[in-house]
Amino acid sequence: MFNNFKVLTSLTKLDLSHNKLSKLDDVNKVIAQIKSLNLKGNAIESVKGLEKLVSLEVLDLSDNQIAEVNELNRLGTGQA
Repeated sequence: MFNNFKVLTSLTKLDLSHNKLSKLDDVNKVIAQIKSLNLKGNAIESVKGLEKLVSLEVLDLSDNQIAEVNELNRLGTGQA
């Protein structure tokens, strides 16, 4: 899904709320400079892929299905 954003290299704010997204794989490869990301109301179960978004300042993951909250500790660290 995120492959469609490859040309948006200057994108800093993105609202993908309520889009039935379930995976975030490779999100860091296409929107690496994102500062604000709204993923509210999707079907996301894991934050894998977000940990390398080191420019991220605002993130909304409310109303998702994230089971492992410890994954959130790695956000913004650049470590998988």
